[in-house]
Amino acid sequence: MTDAILTVTERAANRIKAPIAAQQLEECVLRISMQERDGRPAHGITFETAPQPGDVVFQQHDLTVAIDQPSAALLQGVVLDYEGEPGAGRFTARHPGPEDV
Repeated sequence: MTDAILTVTERAANRIKAPIAAQQLEECVLRISMQERDGRPAHGITFETAPQPGDVVFQQHDLTVAIDQPSAALLQGVVLDYEGEPGAGRFTARHPGPEDV
């Protein structure tokens, strides 16, 4: 395990843990990555059973988070949050700006 690349807020962690608990998954890793959708960069969030070799792996709020090396550089300092009510909300990713430095 290494230092956290990004921050998962407690609200986002609780929303992420809901389907994990509902499916009674014992071993679950949250994978966060950068992907391309319609020619534009987008954040990807998936569940896996284990990290992949070379992943940056850390824990926050009882979640194991895995990020591939190329995505880690792009996600440095990002804050992953959840806004709204379950089923009617959305995840947000705030990238640090000059005001955060």
